[in-house]
Amino acid sequence: GMTAFDSSPSANNAALYDTTWATGRDGGGALLLDPSGPSHISVPDSNAVDLLERVIVDAVVRLEAGSQTALTLVSRGGRQADSGFHWVYVDAATGKLCFEGTTGDTIQTLTSEALAWESDQWYRVVVSLDNVLGVASFWREDQHQGTRTFGAAYSWEGEEGRLYFGSRSDALVANDTRAWAGTFDRISMGRK
Repeated sequence: GMTAFDSSPSANNAALYDTTWATGRDGGGALLLDPSGPSHISVPDSNAVDLLERVIVDAVVRLEAGSQTALTLVSRGGRQADSGFHWVYVDAATGKLCFEGTTGDTIQTLTSEALAWESDQWYRVVVSLDNVLGVASFWREDQHQGTRTFGAAYSWEGEEGRLYFGSRSDALVANDTRAWAGTFDRISMGRK
């Protein structure tokens, strides 16, 4: 179908664009994203996803080798001067998980060491952004991979607009080198 249903009481059902159903980590359904699409998953704006204070992104994913420079996990907002923008992604060259805040071009890496991402391997990825303490943390397969402090420019507080999984909100175009190439099995995002 064209919809991924929200299992929470908030019913923030997601629209699917150019995705293909595939077999997930535990044999259930998963979504294959093709950057030539551009494939992405879009969650409409609502009060339930106006994330304040503390944000958790929890996803089971698989990456595929390709020409990507950055593989977008989630983004929100725009790139206009009056619109905040947030972007969590995997740097294809180093395997490091990174995020970018409202200031635009300043990037924070959440891992100090390069990470290998095997193309046939599923990974549970958890990112915690604490806007109160100014701390971001990253886990992969329940192993803590890194923690960084960040300033107010990286805060999700007050952000509105759709959430985009698998593509940057400002670059919903075919063959974008920053789109996700691979599969999303399960995604959850909410307040901590």
